[in-house]
Amino acid sequence: MKIEYHPSSHSLSISDDVRFRYRAQQFILYITLLNSILNTYLIFRDGPGFFNLLWIGVGLLAAAALYELSGKSWQGEIAIQDIEAWKETSSFGRKILRLKLKNGTQRDLLGFANREHLEAIKTLFSRIGIHPA
Repeated sequence: MKIEYHPSSHSLSISDDVRFRYRAQQFILYITLLNSILNTYLIFRDGPGFFNLLWIGVGLLAAAALYELSGKSWQGEIAIQDIEAWKETSSFGRKILRLKLKNGTQRDLLGFANREHLEAIKTLFSRIGIHPA
C-alpha cells in the first residue's frame, strides 16, 4: 500500500487493492444471496426442511454482509476536508487504519508492510491535520 499527500489539491492518493477485494466480496455475496433465494424457493415445492431453513439463514447473512459492505468506500483519491478522523483497529492480529469520511462511509487502509510503515502514515495524518477518533 502506498499513500501520498498532494499539497496542491489537499488530497490523499491511496494505492492499494481494496477496490478489487470489495468488488470480489460483493460478487460472491450476490451469488450466495441468489443461490439462497433459489434454494428457499424449494420450500414451496417440497415443504420446509432443515436445509431450506439453513439456506434462509445463509441468505440473511449474505444480505447483512452486503449492507455492511455498502458502508465502505474504496476511493483512491480523497480530499482532506472530506476526512473526519482515523481509527486504528486490529483484526486477526493485523492492524487496520480506518478513515471516517464525512459522508458516513469508512475507507479501510490495509496491508502495512511493517510497524514503521504504520507509524509513518500516522505521522503523515497528524502533520496534515487528520486526528484520531
